[in-house]
Amino acid sequence: MAKKRGHGERGSSIITEIDMVLLKELYRTNKEYSVLELKEKLNLANLSTRRHLNWLVQIGLVSRTKIPKTNRAVLKITQDGEEVLMLLERILKKVRK
Repeated sequence: MAKKRGHGERGSSIITEIDMVLLKELYRTNKEYSVLELKEKLNLANLSTRRHLNWLVQIGLVSRTKIPKTNRAVLKITQDGEEVLMLLERILKKVRK
């Protein structure tokens, strides 16, 4: 029997569908986003967006840079993030055929 996740816990997947959506948006636009901008652009819940972005930063697929003298940070996809995204896209294309 599968273990029930608690509120805010990730499943066993390393990369989820929401993670992929966030990576794709950061890659597609090639710009720096704040958490709020990404959340609004993709119509995601605030807690969910933060949780997924924290994970992507933790595993090195997204970088978070604090803006000096403010309480803001900007997010950008890393080189590793781009490589993982391209690899997953190639795999998904083969699976969908």
